[in-house]
Amino acid sequence: MDDLIANGNTPEKVLTQTLGFNTYISHEIAHTLEHRKPKATDVFDRDVTDYLGNTTHVVAHESTALYPSERWLGETVKITNSLTVKYLNATYNRDVEEGERYLRFENGRAKLYQDTPTGTKLIMEGILRTDN
Repeated sequence: MDDLIANGNTPEKVLTQTLGFNTYISHEIAHTLEHRKPKATDVFDRDVTDYLGNTTHVVAHESTALYPSERWLGETVKITNSLTVKYLNATYNRDVEEGERYLRFENGRAKLYQDTPTGTKLIMEGILRTDN
């Protein structure tokens, strides 16, 4: 968000667009990890092909795994979020942004895209980062 503000976007615009409803945050920005915790009796029993194309059959106990994961904020397909949007509209007459937005890190910049009837368009871009 700091990068988006540093590129001339107002804090109000950045905060309402990135922390609102239906916002996808890529792993490169969220730095979130999912985990899998298999049972002690779980076994991996499959063929595995490596990057050279060599296939080997592997039979081994599964282990805890961590892997990169993105996040969705305020998905209005969830009942509580949908009810919150309706409440804000009815009680405070707020026009809450419900369109899907995507915050990604591409080519050294934070970029925010939004779905529109004609496709996905870039609506905000951060400063160029040279330290990543």
